[in-house]
Amino acid sequence: MSQQTPQVRPRVFFDAGVLVTWVVGVAIVGVMLGFKAIWAPFFCAILFSVFNKDVKRIPGILCGAVTGVWLAWGIVVAIGLLKPLMDPILATAIVLFVGVYIIFCGGLFAPLFINHSAFVFLTVALATHLAEPPLEISGLILVGGGILLAGEVVLLNGLARLGAKPKDAALPHSAIE
Repeated sequence: MSQQTPQVRPRVFFDAGVLVTWVVGVAIVGVMLGFKAIWAPFFCAILFSVFNKDVKRIPGILCGAVTGVWLAWGIVVAIGLLKPLMDPILATAIVLFVGVYIIFCGGLFAPLFINHSAFVFLTVALATHLAEPPLEISGLILVGGGILLAGEVVLLNGLARLGAKPKDAALPHSAIE
């Protein structure tokens, strides 16, 4: 890791403010529309930043997110089904082992669906005690997350054009004389 102090330009703060305003604005609209699981599209935006705003990662973010919430729901259901058959702690341990094992190894076979995003969404969905099929959350991820990410890409492109300095194609005066 470099020991150099990063060069911070005022432009970074403006660009970040624009992007954060977009993300928060979309989240507020979602809340005003009555969506309860607004964390799901919000985490899509967070992961996009974590992955250095790499547009190529967007399909994996969205697909992994949907996989993660469905896997979390499957874990909750499986634990509930096994509890009457065995000690609840043992049921939880077995099901969590299988779920996390799928995340660890499944990416080798289906990296678009089983990836870092799936792990993040699995964790958050389990922490929110997901108890019903995540149909609404999946929709929020695909529609809301898609809108958030598409908006960020458009804004990033616009901000890049805005911040680009025009190229001076003219030769220096000393070369002309």
